[in-house]
Amino acid sequence: MIIGITGPIASGKDILLNIMLKNLNKKNISIIDADIEGKELVQIYWKDIEKMYNVNSKQELSKLVFSNIENLKNYNNYIHPKLSSILKKKLLKFAGNQKNSNCHKFNNQKLLILNCALLHLFKLEFLCNKIIFIDSSPELRLQRLINRNNLCEESAKNIIKLQMLIENYTSIKKIKINDKKYSIIENNAGLTDFETSITETLDKISKNL
Repeated sequence: MIIGITGPIASGKDILLNIMLKNLNKKNISIIDADIEGKELVQIYWKDIEKMYNVNSKQELSKLVFSNIENLKNYNNYIHPKLSSILKKKLLKFAGNQKNSNCHKFNNQKLLILNCALLHLFKLEFLCNKIIFIDSSPELRLQRLINRNNLCEESAKNIIKLQMLIENYTSIKKIKINDKKYSIIENNAGLTDFETSITETLDKISKNL
């Protein structure tokens, strides 16, 4: 089984993943994190990226990429095809191996969790059996991003704005809210409430298998 985790930046995807690992049988879980895969790609192609963008560090690259939509699109056009290809290959490999599995119980079968903010942009949703969409208010996401990445308010607002131009989460949420493949969790309260919502969602997924 493949579960996709998606949602806008600073909505709580990493927290969701950690709570899932705490509640499920870790021995049967594999994880693909698109952010980690992306960072590894940057490392592999760093010499080319240095020349292309005339930067000397990852910090300079990030500042340049998120300075405007043109730079972000240009960088995405370079790195995203490579990243989406890697993710798709890993998902297909896991799905192929699962065909020979005889485990049908949710907490005993092998499970792959894909943590990917740009799940729909990469057109990977069709490879997922279930998708958990995490959302949160713009105000909370802004404050979390400022605290998490040690950013000024202006920089954090710009990153959120640019991401929304690349992946329209509001539209995705409206379209998918009645799709049985999707579970939508609002992360606007405290951690305890968020964890309760996640546990309830996992129970529903298990019962609907």
